[in-house]
Amino acid sequence: MVSYIDQIFAFLVIVIIVTALGLMYKSWLEKRQGGKDTVKKKDEIISNMLKKRVGDYISDFAGKNLEDIANVLAKDYSLLTRNSPYRIDGDKDGLNFIQKAMEEAAGQTIFDQKLTMINSDAAVVTFNWQRGSNSGKTSHVWRYVDGKGWELVHEHTSFNMPAQMDVNHLIGNTVKQSIENVVDKLKEISDKS
Repeated sequence: MVSYIDQIFAFLVIVIIVTALGLMYKSWLEKRQGGKDTVKKKDEIISNMLKKRVGDYISDFAGKNLEDIANVLAKDYSLLTRNSPYRIDGDKDGLNFIQKAMEEAAGQTIFDQKLTMINSDAAVVTFNWQRGSNSGKTSHVWRYVDGKGWELVHEHTSFNMPAQMDVNHLIGNTVKQSIENVVDKLKEISDKS
C-alpha cells in the first residue's frame, strides 16, 4: 500500500520534472529567438558595411581615386558597356575602362540610389546619374567575402536617350514629312495635268 507521503512525494517529483521541462523549453525558445536577433544584427552590420563601401566607391569615382577603386573590384569583375567591346572581363581591363569613364564623368550627380540585399553575402545597388547633358542608370552587383569585405563583381550602365533623339518624335516627324512630300508630289502631278 502506497502511503500518503509517497503520493505527495511522487506528485512533487512530477511537478519538478514538468517545471524543468518547461524551463528547458523556454530556454530553447529564447536561444532560438536570440539566434534570429543575432542573424538580424549581423545582416544589419553587413548592410551598413555595404552602404559605406558603395559611398566610398562613388566618392572615389568622382575623385578619380583609381587605387581605392582597384581595391574594391573583384578579380572576376565584369562590365557591360554601350560601345565596343560591349563586355569587359577582369579587374585590370575593368579598371582601365573605369579610368576613361572617370574622365567623362566630371560633375556627376547620383540620385535614387537603392540597395537590395539578396542574402547576407550578395546585393544589388542601383542608382540614376546625371553628367552635364547625359543621364542614365547604373546597376552594381556586390559580393561579400570574409576577410575582405564587399567587392564589386559586376557593373552595367545604361544611358538615357537625349530628349532631342526621342524616337517617337522622330518617327512622327518622319511620317508627317513623308505624307507632306507625297501630298506635294500629288499636287505637282495634278497641276501638270
